[in-house]
Amino acid sequence: MLSRVPRALIDNYDELLVHAHRASTEEHLARKTIERSLLFRGRPVCNVLRPFFMTSALYAQVMRAATLVARGLTVVARRLAKDAAFRELLALTPEEEALVQLDPGEPTELLGRLDGFIGADGVIRFVEYNPVPAGVIETEELCETFAEMPIMRTLSQRHPMRSVPRTRHLIGEALRSTHARKGGKGCPNVAVLHAQRDPNGHGTDGKSSDAQPSEDSLLGIPEMIKVLDALIENGVTIRMLDPAEMRVEAGRLCAGDFSIDAVLIADWPSFLRTVPADAPFWGAIRSGGAWIINSAATAIVRGSKSVFTILSDPAHAHLFDPEVTEALARHVPWTRRVRAGKTSFEDRTVDLIPFIAEARERLVLKPADQYGGKDVVLGWETDEESFRRALKRAIAEPYVVQERVTSPWEDYPDAMSGELRFQTRISDVNPFIWNDEWAHGCSVRLSTSAITNVSAGVGSQTPIFLVDA
Repeated sequence: MLSRVPRALIDNYDELLVHAHRASTEEHLARKTIERSLLFRGRPVCNVLRPFFMTSALYAQVMRAATLVARGLTVVARRLAKDAAFRELLALTPEEEALVQLDPGEPTELLGRLDGFIGADGVIRFVEYNPVPAGVIETEELCETFAEMPIMRTLSQRHPMRSVPRTRHLIGEALRSTHARKGGKGCPNVAVLHAQRDPNGHGTDGKSSDAQPSEDSLLGIPEMIKVLDALIENGVTIRMLDPAEMRVEAGRLCAGDFSIDAVLIADWPSFLRTVPADAPFWGAIRSGGAWIINSAATAIVRGSKSVFTILSDPAHAHLFDPEVTEALARHVPWTRRVRAGKTSFEDRTVDLIPFIAEARERLVLKPADQYGGKDVVLGWETDEESFRRALKRAIAEPYVVQERVTSPWEDYPDAMSGELRFQTRISDVNPFIWNDEWAHGCSVRLSTSAITNVSAGVGSQTPIFLVDA
């Protein structure tokens, strides 16, 4: 049990659920899941019946840690964007390097997310950065959903609490701030680019009719539609466009009489098939005629898991100020690219490949450029022969190895089987990073597996409530 909140609070909640409020809690969550489209690929994003409780003091510590680590990440990203030799540390594919060169500007983002685990010692350790984060609106909606429940009203009479700070209103502010940093003024006009047809004249689904969003498209994710709605609520003008509708006039992007300041690319693979590297669009981007909200180049220099090899290696400590250096040592686990050679581990030098094989029970192998827990190998859950095969693959492809971050498992109630049961789950805590600079708000995911991604099929989001212990 984490020392986040008084044990009595958890016990009180579970007793209320079992003896008085199960039916109302299940009914309210099921109804609001449909009403608010709290779904991912048709599955509810929340399948547990209890929030994640955290003390206000611990939340403040997590936000401070995330802000400092984000500062370090920004230092690295800026260096990577400008220095091709430094980018060799990421082991980028030729396609990734080409994308970085297509959009070589300042690698700024209006929103990202650091994913981490709080250990039994109360210290959060961040294991990766997500440049296209989910949960920013869903967490707020889940907090509202649970706050409306009779069980929470009863519990709050005994234990005063509040939901994690809201974030929806910050989306428009962050967009304006990023636009200003790009040299723009006021509120930008945004084009959401979704290729309706490929270069052969067929729909992007291979049919002759207009395409529906593919599985890779942001427009197929209910939360992304909510993000666009939040921008509109904040006064942002948005148009949905096919890339073929755009043209460049005097170095600026436009579509008809609509002047485009920023673009959101809904489906990068489809877009790159439609808009080749020599298209005028890219010239306008490089000259500052418009900027890309979800830049693939920025996602590469910020979101590659290889970035954590730089953050965690003392050899690069000179890049950071003392405060950030201290935070990185405390909050980022040991991470290295999988390749032959010597490196440091704790207070000694090791031969990396033999060390990985010998220490598998305390290590994780991760593809450098994948998300959603895909192809992640947990050494402590893998037999020796399977790990040997995984290590052979990791040597041949861009992989990182990371020291295991432990976090206590807890029992959470759910009723997915039709009966109330308590399943042991692990939780991660994921602060949102705004404008590359500061942390505000966070999401929590629970899982019956050590891989917590909701997209992996075993995870669940849950709301966060803060208490003063």
